[in-house]
Amino acid sequence: MHLSPPPLPPHARVARLRPYLDKGRPRIRANLVRHLDAWQCRYTRLHTRAGAHHALTHARARILDALLQAGGMNISQLAWRLDLTRQSVHRVVHAMEAAGLLRLEPRGKRELLPTLTMLGRAIAEQAAAEDDDWWARLLRNFPTRDLDLAAAHLRHHLAHLPRHLTDPLQLEQEPFDGKLPEPWFLDRA
Repeated sequence: MHLSPPPLPPHARVARLRPYLDKGRPRIRANLVRHLDAWQCRYTRLHTRAGAHHALTHARARILDALLQAGGMNISQLAWRLDLTRQSVHRVVHAMEAAGLLRLEPRGKRELLPTLTMLGRAIAEQAAAEDDDWWARLLRNFPTRDLDLAAAHLRHHLAHLPRHLTDPLQLEQEPFDGKLPEPWFLDRA
């Protein structure tokens, strides 16, 4: 009978991985960013094609969905919610106003409040229903556990990235202690 060695305590695992992490961290980061960029590009391309019959680009669909979910946002708040620049949201919102999808109501001297028109609301609701169906068809071959694990992993890392940096050289993070939340251990059922 072959006995396996006892599991290492967390601090020993981190110590054993430290040389690899220190040397491999730039490569790991570059690969992660490259894969996330590729995923975002492919997703945007697929999503734009899915909404093509509504003449919705990916940005327009996101803005319509955000206004449908939570109206009453100005352009800056909308840009913040969608992680886009104010300039790009401003440009797209004005194009959507020209297409009759929304109306820009002035609020104050320099603030515009985009609100959905009846046409914009109808298209947004139909696009949202089609989007749910599209995602269901797209993800039906992926195991739910894998999707949950990927989402949890990305949420964990996103929580450690600040929204704003006043000084990029002062970015400090807690060192990784080798502990993962309980649901992340794959060998447990």
